[in-house]
Amino acid sequence: MTVSLSEHESIPTQQDRHYLNSLSGDPAEPVDEAEYLDEVEREA
Repeated sequence: MTVSLSEHESIPTQQDRHYLNSLSGDPAEPVDEAEYLDEVEREA
């Protein structure tokens, strides 16, 4: 059960990173989670 939960949690993280890379327009650029959170707070 622990493994399944761990795998389940990693899925949205991968999707979020892919989505953020698409937003940045540069898929090769690593996602900075802190920077992303700042952007979300600004838009909110």
